[in-house]
Amino acid sequence: MGRRSPLFGYVICLALLATTVTVRAIDPAPTDAVDFILGAATKPSAPTTVPATTAPSTPFKSKADTAARRGTFTYSDGSTFTGWTTTTLEKPLRIWVEAQGEFIDVPYAHIRSATVDVVWERLDKEYQFLVSGSDIKTFTGRTYPARETIYTFTLKDGRTIKGSIVVPFDVRADNGEERLIVLHKRDKGPAGKTLNDLVYVTKMELGD
Repeated sequence: MGRRSPLFGYVICLALLATTVTVRAIDPAPTDAVDFILGAATKPSAPTTVPATTAPSTPFKSKADTAARRGTFTYSDGSTFTGWTTTTLEKPLRIWVEAQGEFIDVPYAHIRSATVDVVWERLDKEYQFLVSGSDIKTFTGRTYPARETIYTFTLKDGRTIKGSIVVPFDVRADNGEERLIVLHKRDKGPAGKTLNDLVYVTKMELGD
């Protein structure tokens, strides 16, 4: 038998790595509106395993799934911002559920609300590298606020999904003011600021 080239082994390794990430589209509630959105598609029988670098397939492709909805965002300082809210067109919210070891894709149209839990928050030491290309750190003596959060999403049918996410929302208030609001997994502020200065979204509520 002829000698195999190193490229053959490389291809085999890529094939094995491609089976490590699972993405699942959430099974929606059986309503007429959902059936219309799905185009009478059948429910997936099992999670689909895809390469980490490949976008998952999902039956939720209708523009109705990302249409503007009335939304209110509550911040950690007690302030709120309300307006017509949209997210990335034709893209579901992708939630990483650590307990299940998989991503779950949820259509924007099926989200009712989201609340936040703080995983950790602290003041980290600011540092610089001694010289360009070096791995030796020198600390400046200053600190910056940092935080990691996790969100619990409640769907219109009452189900909940808890996981980490990074997702942007475009929000336009009635007075014309616009904000780009991002639900972060991790966030940090500038050096010299406190944790109270690092304001974050604690709750999102969406109307029909």
